[in-house]
Amino acid sequence: MTQVRRRQVQQVKESLRVATELAKEQLPLPARPRSDVPELRGDLTDLEDGDLMDLLVRLTRWADFSGGQLALAEVDETYAEALLDKLKALGYVKGSGDKVTTARAEMQLDDDYQAAVQSKLEAYARRKLLIARHTAFERDAAVVSRELSRRIERDPSQRRTARMGGAR
Repeated sequence: MTQVRRRQVQQVKESLRVATELAKEQLPLPARPRSDVPELRGDLTDLEDGDLMDLLVRLTRWADFSGGQLALAEVDETYAEALLDKLKALGYVKGSGDKVTTARAEMQLDDDYQAAVQSKLEAYARRKLLIARHTAFERDAAVVSRELSRRIERDPSQRRTARMGGAR
């Protein structure tokens, strides 16, 4: 196993270590929800109040989970960036007698350096995709919440009729 591979494994252990420490402080990251990923389909006004509330709860749980995963991805990206910075510095020190351009070129050819660059790019990609998914969960939950609020603002007789399966 190369030095970089060991460092990458250590990065993962470090983010898990931090998550474990948080759990010990009664601040665990949200667990993966048991339900499938919810999707908004069709017209929300077709859903009964209970089903709409269930959808909001599921979306919120997925938003909580994705937020925790996003935080871990940010930690991993920061560690990958720090490793890359360290390898850059080592490359410059190792080639300190050479010209800067030569030192940079040698560093770019180094297998450990290339593995660190790849690790950083993967961490960046994971974080960006998690941001997109997390934002979608939050946006969908907001849409469902607005529909629930709209229903609450109806007068009591309309709410009673809707609960009994009458016209919406």
